[in-house]
Formats: sequence, C-alpha cells, structure tokens
Amino acid sequence: MYRKLCNTTGCCIKYLLIMLFICSCKGIIDLCSVEEISYKTHVQPLINGKCKSCHNNNFAYGNLNLEDYNVLKNPKVKKQIIEVIKLELGDPNLMPPNRPLDECQIQLLENWLTLGGAIDK
Repeated sequence: MYRKLCNTTGCCIKYLLIMLFICSCKGIIDLCSVEEISYKTHVQPLINGKCKSCHNNNFAYGNLNLEDYNVLKNPKVKKQIIEVIKLELGDPNLMPPNRPLDECQIQLLENWLTLGGAIDK
C-alpha cells in the first residue's frame, strides 16, 4: 500500500505527515462523548491544564488549592466551582479568566462534581 501511494519523495513525506497526524489524534479525548467519567483520564488533566496554574500549593487564588483532591469533596467548593465556570464571558468572576472552558469541559466537570466527584478505584 505504501509503495502505491508514494511514487515521489514529496508524496512520501506528505503521506508520512498525514499518517503521523492521524496517529497523534487517536490520543485526543472527545469530552462531549464521555459516558463514564474518570478522574485520572478526564477530570485531573482538565484541572491540571486549566486551573492549577492559579489554584495550587504556592498560590491559592481565592483560597482554593486544587492540588489536594480532598478539597473537591466539599459541597460548598463543588457548588462554587460549578457557578464560576458557567458565568458569561466578560464576567470578572469567570474561571478560568483567560482561557474559559468550552461547553464539553463544563458539562464533564459539572457532571463529575454533581455525581459526587469520585476518584478512580
């Protein structure tokens, strides 16, 4: 198959780049289609990428440190997180302020928190 698709060097490079792109996309998770939410697979990477730069051991903006999973067990914290991630663009309390969550990320996080915020077994 490879020889049939690649008859020139330029074509071979394009083919390899396309295949590399396709293979790299397999690791991307579509958060809108998640049926069973996993803390380690879905929630933790979201929190690490969008929240922990401001809510960590060294700098706990709003007195919220998300380095500790146990913080997420507090019903008041859960409610507060759901509220601030769902605010309208331009609201000064929207979190994260510079990189708001998309609808799928909001739904996933809200579902996980509402269902108890269980950590993977």
